[in-house]
Amino acid sequence: MSDLPFHHRGFALLSPDEMAEADRLTIEAGTPGINLMERAGAEIVRVLRRYFLMRPVVVLAGPGNNGGDGYVVARLLQDLEWPVSLVAAVPDGKLRGDALLAASRWMKAGGKVLGQDDLFFTQETLVIDAVLGAGLDRGLEDGVEALFERVRRAGSSVLAIDLPSGVAGGSGTLLGSPLKADVTVSFFRGKPAHLLEPGRNLCGVVEVVDIGIPATVLEEIQPKTAENGPGLWRDLLPAMDPSAHKYDRGHVIVATGQMAGAATLVCDGARASGAGYVTAVSEDASIRQVLTLSAPGVVATDKMPELDPVKAQAVVIGPGSLPEREVGDRALGFARTSVPVVIDAGALSGMAERPETLADREGEIVLTPHEGEFATLFPDLKGDKLTRARAAAALTQCTVVLKGRDTVIAAADGRAAINGNAPPALGSAGTGDVLAGMVGAALANGLPGFEAACWAVYAHGAAANRALGPVSGSGQGALTPEALAKAIAPLQPAS
Repeated sequence: MSDLPFHHRGFALLSPDEMAEADRLTIEAGTPGINLMERAGAEIVRVLRRYFLMRPVVVLAGPGNNGGDGYVVARLLQDLEWPVSLVAAVPDGKLRGDALLAASRWMKAGGKVLGQDDLFFTQETLVIDAVLGAGLDRGLEDGVEALFERVRRAGSSVLAIDLPSGVAGGSGTLLGSPLKADVTVSFFRGKPAHLLEPGRNLCGVVEVVDIGIPATVLEEIQPKTAENGPGLWRDLLPAMDPSAHKYDRGHVIVATGQMAGAATLVCDGARASGAGYVTAVSEDASIRQVLTLSAPGVVATDKMPELDPVKAQAVVIGPGSLPEREVGDRALGFARTSVPVVIDAGALSGMAERPETLADREGEIVLTPHEGEFATLFPDLKGDKLTRARAAAALTQCTVVLKGRDTVIAAADGRAAINGNAPPALGSAGTGDVLAGMVGAALANGLPGFEAACWAVYAHGAAANRALGPVSGSGQGALTPEALAKAIAPLQPAS
């Protein structure tokens, strides 16, 4: 395990409360809040000019600091001779603190606050959404919803400050009908909603800018959410020993189900990820024959190898299995050994409504459910994706990989990573089997459960992007699991 704090190993994501604390700590240390607001406005204008040519701009300003940023942006654009209009999306009387000061500076510079009836939107208009930002904890007011609908009908471009108003910053859930932004400018660190659906789909291009908040505030905040990326596992990767043999590089044991194709894909994922030896276990001779023909590098047998926690081993169970209680019982049996286990697909559903029994074990366990399997295994866990994944990890004391384009990897100690590099094309049959094999290879190579899962999910997304190629850079192309496995870059040793 790395000695570095979690927020130093990954790019931290801050909830609205944590971001407010970062602001507070910075202000208490001597930086006036209005200075942060002025710096935020200047950075927004810098980003805006990079993405948009000069055009009419309409700033929709809310009552809080998000609205204050909007007043600063309007004033700075006016100084640059851009045609700017500003409307208060809420009555002026609600302004206070730094936002009120920013508004007064706009007025002193000759700016006006228009009424909603004075606005005219066209396709050429650039709308600055400075209404509510990341701290939203309630639905949008009717007047704001009506204003947003006018923008949608006009087809105007949109730049959102922090987040599209109507997206909950900590969860990505929608509390109204937000505008879809072309560009979102956020501050200091990203927010979970920049990566979590459905909010992620409304953010457009996300630019995170520096407004003068020192990174040292993270030492006090101690955030436990990060964007998934190499910093989370890079220093834990195994060094390549030239004298190592195949077993030293990890032995992945695949307990196969009734579908030989799924077992083959698990084996492909494990081998491509750098596992030195892969064994597929099935009592069905026909499945063993298929495996021998389709994956000649895999040892297909009807005998379970000896499980030895001292050896570099990991077991994968579930892909290709029917969701039967017997399969769940078998998974629980593996889980109670000291050997790391990946539990996927049918094995997850076979443990329906008894996941807490997993907590009574010694070795690392990684659960890899999609939303349907999660609902079967954890029917009582409700809420947004990040909350549910964390609750499941705490309940089972396992690492939970709640899959999707916005896959969440949650550890039992509360850490969570949100993945951001997976293209939509990964949502096809068989790609999850490849992922299960990748997690197994990382575990067999000695990575802890959370880091093994983070590496596998990130490498899975990167492989998909490589397989799709530059022509399908949007991630919308067709992707077969076989092509995905061939594009995997194996675990890289520490330098």
